[in-house]
Amino acid sequence: MAMTTAQRRVKRLEKKFTQANDDLRDFEEGETTFKCPHCGEDMDVDNSIILNDLRKLALLREAALQELETAVRETRIGAAGMQVTVVPRREFDGEGLYNHFASDPDIRDRLVKVQYKVVSQEFDSMLRQGMISGKVADKLTLDIKETVRVNHKPKNFQLG
Repeated sequence: MAMTTAQRRVKRLEKKFTQANDDLRDFEEGETTFKCPHCGEDMDVDNSIILNDLRKLALLREAALQELETAVRETRIGAAGMQVTVVPRREFDGEGLYNHFASDPDIRDRLVKVQYKVVSQEFDSMLRQGMISGKVADKLTLDIKETVRVNHKPKNFQLG
């Protein structure tokens, strides 16, 4: 099956992040050696040079992670251990519900705040209990918005 443009983008950014992360881990584990560019022998290197290189690698990794997280959030395609969760958020016609339950102030006051904001948990509870019919719920639910969360993202790298 062919990959979509979004899948290719996430895959490319995942590779970029993985490479930056691997480079940082290799450096951290001391696998990076510094050789004299002229003679090829090992050189003594000032610690500040090493720390500057480490900071550059950390910045590259964090930038790659940020790009990947943005792509995962936008495309909803998980990568590098990140999982995507989509949470719908509904918008109700508070005034309509307030007017609908005008004859039953107990339900109305429990369900709708004075500024016509509907309490979602109460709405769902009343819908399950049959206090609100599905027809009324469909008619008075104005919009459903989604929130995309990225779960299990790799930890940020920080210098000691």
